[in-house]
Amino acid sequence: MIIIKEARDKYFSTLERVTTTGTFTCPECQKTHRMQIEAICTVEHIVYVPIYAHQKKVIVRCPVCDTMFAPAYFPTASREVISRLEKKSYRWYHFLLSGFTILFVLIFVIGMWIGNRQENDYKRDQIAILETGDVVFYELENGDRSAMYVTEVAGDTLYVRQNRKSVQKGDVFLIDEPMYYTEKVTLFSRTKLEELFAEDKVYKIYKSTTTIEFNPEIFENIDQ
Repeated sequence: MIIIKEARDKYFSTLERVTTTGTFTCPECQKTHRMQIEAICTVEHIVYVPIYAHQKKVIVRCPVCDTMFAPAYFPTASREVISRLEKKSYRWYHFLLSGFTILFVLIFVIGMWIGNRQENDYKRDQIAILETGDVVFYELENGDRSAMYVTEVAGDTLYVRQNRKSVQKGDVFLIDEPMYYTEKVTLFSRTKLEELFAEDKVYKIYKSTTTIEFNPEIFENIDQ
């Protein structure tokens, strides 16, 4: 099987080349001389940058007409050389862009993992020191998101104003307004909040401007 030489110039890369000890007659140009036995592979590029290599094969190339042939065209060629070239490894730089891409993805994933872990540690610490004036964004049993305002803390017990509204996909900040919180104060436990956190249902704990309405002295102390 003849391999078109134009295709070789564009897609193929030579991994190793060995000159035959004996001479052979080229089926294409009919010249008799030593041939080149090569291990080649296809290298894919993006703007001349190698992405990855594949389709490794061994060919016999005529150095005169530059035509490439399958080794079967030359049954007397060294089987030992052909066998060794078939085991030739790809060049590391043929996977340059793939390597950078994998490295970038790995760094991104590690960064995301570290960021999520730090955020979870921060929220866990906030639950431990939850105090009057904090607003908790959390997930309801139906999957919607809502908020509660902490008016008082007594040990594990939280006295909260529940938000009458909830959002499905929108931003919970949109309903963090004093008018949306109930006047009635209900009980909620810090233990229950920790359970919601363990289920990844606590999204944010912070002091908002809602504090001005229900506990203005706290907000004034924060500003000072």
